[in-house]
Amino acid sequence: MMIQDPSGDRRVYDLRDVEFLYGGTHRALQSVHLRVNAGERIAILGSNGCGKSTLMQILGGLLFPTKGEAYAFGQKLTEDQFREASFTAFFRRRVGLLFQNPDVQLFCPTVFDEIAFGPLQLDFSREEVLEKCREMLGMLNLEKIARRSPHQLSGGEKKKVALASVLALNPDVLLLDEPTAGLDPRTQVWLVEVLDELHSLGKTIVTATHDLSILEEIADRAYVMGEDHALVAEGPSDEILNDLDLLLRVNLIHEHAHEHEGFIHRHGHLHALPHHHDHPDQP
Repeated sequence: MMIQDPSGDRRVYDLRDVEFLYGGTHRALQSVHLRVNAGERIAILGSNGCGKSTLMQILGGLLFPTKGEAYAFGQKLTEDQFREASFTAFFRRRVGLLFQNPDVQLFCPTVFDEIAFGPLQLDFSREEVLEKCREMLGMLNLEKIARRSPHQLSGGEKKKVALASVLALNPDVLLLDEPTAGLDPRTQVWLVEVLDELHSLGKTIVTATHDLSILEEIADRAYVMGEDHALVAEGPSDEILNDLDLLLRVNLIHEHAHEHEGFIHRHGHLHALPHHHDHPDQP
């Protein structure tokens, strides 16, 4: 059962003025305030290098703020907290993190072993582990490669295996770092459909991405990070997508200039999406 925070609501995450420095000098995050409630679909938007992955690792309990406070399920996330076996088990059962690069996540001899690894670490029974493996192999259509080495697989297959290893623990919260990176169009569509199904089951899903073409399909609300490593905006996904000045400012779209009938005009373009714009001679 999900732990509720002291206010009694169903808040999953509450980050308060979070800052993170690598090596004590390199700033990756500054002044981050963020809240996520149970069952929400949230996107963290930003260009490469803005700090999205660092933020996801803080949400995943792998990094801890240099300054400020991060809470999950009403509990402050600190290194000391994770030294307590009971909290670590509670948190790892409820939060699953999918890394941008699946090679970082995959290290077992076979696909089957990858899926079994998490449940084994959390003392699932042998029967439960086998059932979870069968379930994930079937759900993600991985039966034919169950005995293959993950490092012999294609990029899309690796991402499916990494996702299966996360879902094997049936977490309440899914943290996805650039989940469509390196995927072909068919696999991207498959992933979006899987996320939609998981959301319908009540999962809380937080996705870090710069892929605006999938935003409205994977998130109802979005936070936007600037290149200064701070959050600069938050709002419904459709409103964020329609704020071209904001998207230009944070380098999520580029400004395109061209001549038409003697006029030079500029407008924001994201070529991954179908788009339409009027010219000066049009009503």
